[in-house]
Formats: sequence, structure tokens, C-alpha cells
Amino acid sequence: MSDLKSIRTVEELDAMTDLEIRQQVNLAIQGTHIGSPLAQVYLDELRNRAQSRIAASVEKLTRKVFWLTVVLTLLTFMVTVARRW
Repeated sequence: MSDLKSIRTVEELDAMTDLEIRQQVNLAIQGTHIGSPLAQVYLDELRNRAQSRIAASVEKLTRKVFWLTVVLTLLTFMVTVARRW
């Protein structure tokens, strides 16, 4: 598996942009089959980055929904109290 000799360190992968990783995938699969272990390493890294971005977006949205719920609950309480007076 000479294919595995070109694998980058974790630090090198972290420093690479998505475009650079895509270029490495293209290089890794040239002249080989798509199941190349090296190509799979880079594809897994891209997948992990995408999942991390999605998780961060969901977390941000969840915070916004939480605060919107708090505000609506307070407004509902205030309207209910105001109607009783």
C-alpha cells in the first residue's frame, strides 16, 4: 500500500482548505480506483468538515429558537396579566 505513504498528519489536514483536500482526492484517484485508501482519507476529512459545519449551524439555530421561545413566553405572560387587570 504505497498509497498510504502520502497521508498527511492531522495538523496538515487541519491546515488545508476544502479546495486543497479536493485536489488531493483528485490526485489520489488518478490512475487508481475510487476506493483508494488515500482518497478515502481525504473524502472522510471533507465529510467530517461538512458535518461540523452543519452541527454548528444547528446549534446556532437552536439558540435562536430558545431565545425566541423565552421572549414569546414572557410576552404571553405579560398579555395574560394585562388582561386580568
